[in-house]
Amino acid sequence: MGKKEYTVAVASRLKAVSPDLYDGEYSDEYDPPAVKVIHSVISQGLNYRTTVYPRLVDFKKNRPDVKSVRQLADLMTSYTTPLEFLTEEVNLKNKLKAGAIDGLVKYLCGLIEASPTVPEEETLKQWAIHVEPDGYKELNIKGVWIATFQWLRMLFGADTSKPDVHIMNFINDTIDQKLSESECVLLIEGVALHLEVSERDVDGAIWNFMSSSSRTVRLAPDIADAFPTDTSVNEALRSLLKSKK
Repeated sequence: MGKKEYTVAVASRLKAVSPDLYDGEYSDEYDPPAVKVIHSVISQGLNYRTTVYPRLVDFKKNRPDVKSVRQLADLMTSYTTPLEFLTEEVNLKNKLKAGAIDGLVKYLCGLIEASPTVPEEETLKQWAIHVEPDGYKELNIKGVWIATFQWLRMLFGADTSKPDVHIMNFINDTIDQKLSESECVLLIEGVALHLEVSERDVDGAIWNFMSSSSRTVRLAPDIADAFPTDTSVNEALRSLLKSKK
C-alpha cells in the first residue's frame, strides 16, 4: 500500500469519526509564551484533562505576571534547580520534564536575544513556522523529542501536527501498519491537503477522538446502519485497501 492509499484511508476514517473537524478553535493559542513552553513539555505522557489542564490554569492564576519566555527564565533562576521550580510552581515533580523546560527556555531566550528589535511573540512564531519537524535533534535537549517539539511549534503558531501516542495509534490502527513519528507528520500533511483543512485541525480531530472516553463513530444517516462502529469502519477500509493492491 502506497502513500496515497494511506492518505485516503486516514482521511476516510477521520471524516467518519469527526465530520465536524473544520475550522477548529483552540483556546491555548491565546496563552502567553511562558505558559506555552510549560504546556508543550508537561502534556506529553500525562492526562490532559485531569493533570495538565488544571496545572496550567493554576500557573496562570498564581503567576499572572509571568507571560514572556524571558519572565519565565527569570522566575526559574529564582529557584535552586529546575526541578524545584517545576515542583513549586507547577505542582509536578518530574526531573526529566523540569530539565526539558529549562533547556527550551534557554534556547528560546537565545532566539529572542538575537532579534532584540522584534517582539518576542513574533520571533517565536516565525521560528515555529520555519523550523523543520526534525529540528528537535539540533536542540539536543533531553526530554524534548519530536512530539514535544511539534506541539511547541503548534502552540507558537505553526500549522503542523504532533506525533503523540493518540495520533500514532490512530494512524497505525487505520492503515494496519506501524509508521515512524516523522512519517506520521508527513502523512497528516497529506491528509490535510486531501481534506482541504489545516494540519492542526486534523491533529485536533484525531486527538479529541482518541482521548474521548467514548469513541463513537458518527456517520451520515444513510450509511450509519452499515457502519455503526469504528471497528466496522476499519474493517471496511482494510477491505477496500486490499482490493486496490
